[in-house]
Amino acid sequence: MKSAHFSFFKRDVTLRRLWRIARQENIQVFLIGGILRDTLLGGEREFLDFDFAVECNVKRLSEKFAALSGGRCITLDEKFKSYRVVLKKKRKVVNYDFTEFRGDTLREDVLKRDFTI
Repeated sequence: MKSAHFSFFKRDVTLRRLWRIARQENIQVFLIGGILRDTLLGGEREFLDFDFAVECNVKRLSEKFAALSGGRCITLDEKFKSYRVVLKKKRKVVNYDFTEFRGDTLREDVLKRDFTI
């Protein structure tokens, strides 16, 4: 696996803003999902859709990220604490989905996810 594929995640200003917010709020946030698979496989990403597993306070994190990024926070599922922040970047709509851990730890969360590549 070439790390060059993943350099996008380090350069992206919006993702860096999210990491800063998470650090300030002392919340662990992990990038997960299809965007990692697509990047690993080297495919072009026509539609950007980021998924994050969040340790706690997912609603507060999502709302703060939306406010500081000029986006809109939408509740996807209040019971399962899932939120989406929608941003318009370079004439494209980008979704950032945040879901609280599906378990008490990241390990428990990961074991409940689909790893199809």
